[in-house]
Amino acid sequence: MSDDYSTNVDIDGDGHYDHVDYTENSDGSVTITGDANHDGKVDFVAHDYNHDGIVDDAKYDTNHDGTYDQYWKDTNGDGYLDRVSGDGNQDGHTDYKGEDANEDGKIDHVTSDTNYDGKYDTYQQDTNYDGKFDYTQHDTNEDGKVDTVNYDSNHDGHYDTTYTPEGNVPLHNV
Repeated sequence: MSDDYSTNVDIDGDGHYDHVDYTENSDGSVTITGDANHDGKVDFVAHDYNHDGIVDDAKYDTNHDGTYDQYWKDTNGDGYLDRVSGDGNQDGHTDYKGEDANEDGKIDHVTSDTNYDGKYDTYQQDTNYDGKFDYTQHDTNEDGKVDTVNYDSNHDGHYDTTYTPEGNVPLHNV
């Protein structure tokens, strides 16, 4: 590895940079690996494709079972991973996709296939960016239209409003 490469990585999103290892590849890119839970096994792999010190994408083994189940990407090149997709039941299919709109390390909007049948049926949003979802759309019959909406208007962690939208409102898709 050349001595001129460096980057800071916060694997676990706690606001502190973590120890990572770097491997320079023959194409000039860099592979960055880390052990988020300190069990001696790599559960984080990231790539810096143009050797500029900015992580372009990363995959995580979030439950530490040896299978990568979450994939993040920096879509605007600012050094923050802002788009995520994941395989919640590890069947090889994407079950959710989301966005970290304010780049605080937490998913702010997510569209999910909650029953793992291959169709997105739920959309959740953290409208005030406090780390808790407070707006949810449900497509219970999976026709692509919203059947019910839940909203926590006072942000106390409990939905206080439930309604059925009028018309054919499509399920929001991140």
